[in-house]
Amino acid sequence: MAYLHNNFFNTKIYNFLQLLQHIVFPFSCPICHKAVSYGCEKCITSSITPVPTICINCEKPHTTEITCKNFLPLYALSSYNDDVRELVIHLKFHNYKPLGKLLGIIIAEKFGEKITDLAPNYIVPIPNHQNTERTFSHTEEIARGVADKLNISVLADCIEWKYGVTHQLGKTAAERETLTSDCIKIKNKKLSGKKIILLDDVYTTGSTVRAAAQALEKAGAQCLAVLVIAKQIS
Repeated sequence: MAYLHNNFFNTKIYNFLQLLQHIVFPFSCPICHKAVSYGCEKCITSSITPVPTICINCEKPHTTEITCKNFLPLYALSSYNDDVRELVIHLKFHNYKPLGKLLGIIIAEKFGEKITDLAPNYIVPIPNHQNTERTFSHTEEIARGVADKLNISVLADCIEWKYGVTHQLGKTAAERETLTSDCIKIKNKKLSGKKIILLDDVYTTGSTVRAAAQALEKAGAQCLAVLVIAKQIS
């Protein structure tokens, strides 16, 4: 009875603190707009529209017979539909930090077996650009959700964009393709022989993750797969 009594009051206190935070810093689920929620798990899972696994290098669908010499699978939670777009926008631009970890957990639940079978040493999130005004790394939060669920370490300070490389939002496909591994600086010099899972938010042309994978491989690491929240369907 004492446990139930304490649990009841702990829940009441938690709900009160959440409501107080909502008054000071209003937030709601980006999909159903329910107050006092950074994102409802039910809303997120119902918004997912599956997409096939592809290779980020040849961009052909993954089949049982791998023909690409540089095969690197992309595991996307969903297509970039309207609801998923709202989730990404709120995470990146409205400081919905807890939403990142929740999305990471959902990614881990969907692709956990594939990821653990690869036996990676680290998950490496794609970093923010040098000139960003964001107060946190949204990809790192997603990575930590995946890592906590699957018991894998996150290497958040592994790579960084070189100064002057601007974000890809609003750029054309041709402009995005100018990204190369030279745009990325390796900060951690102990990557040789390490197995890496790359993580980003949205896959558009693949130029970002290809550049990062190439930079990591030049440093002696082995990039095993790429995880994203969503893939844009052309």
